[in-house]
Amino acid sequence: MNTRLRKLLLGDQPYIPLRSKYKRIVLTSQLSIITIVITAIFFVLDSALPDSLYSLPFLLINGTSAIISLFLNRIGKHTAAKILLALSVNFSIFLFSEREPLEIGLYLFFLVTNVVTIAAFGYEDKYLAIGFISLPVILFSISLLPDLTFLPKVTGTPDYNTLNLFCNFSLYF
Repeated sequence: MNTRLRKLLLGDQPYIPLRSKYKRIVLTSQLSIITIVITAIFFVLDSALPDSLYSLPFLLINGTSAIISLFLNRIGKHTAAKILLALSVNFSIFLFSEREPLEIGLYLFFLVTNVVTIAAFGYEDKYLAIGFISLPVILFSISLLPDLTFLPKVTGTPDYNTLNLFCNFSLYF
């Protein structure tokens, strides 16, 4: 791996002897960076749309959590980094799915987080993985309940829904 890239992903950590652990540490850093980039993209898009200004504080919190997760991973606090990133991403998706119309497909990010959780925690942290696999299922179920809402729903225009669906679908890949 390129020295600059290794430094970005791993910081000044000494050699990591177990290949599986090394891969999970690199994956956690990569996921943190992906979260930062996706959050920045949505921040720019939502800043331009007057109906989406409510999301800016949530995006700032999610982006900041991803930066902290990257920092924790680089200094050797790998499990804390994974937990912070998983909590931040899951609750951000939950808050947005509470507010946004179902038609934009935001709930599909819950599936992505489940797959990533399995890969990031692995067999070594299987109990944490099971907990973090259960979390999106519970949050998704709560977001579908009409009587239990924390944020008022947005009734998006067809153009707004189409733009968000396109952005979300593009980011799934």
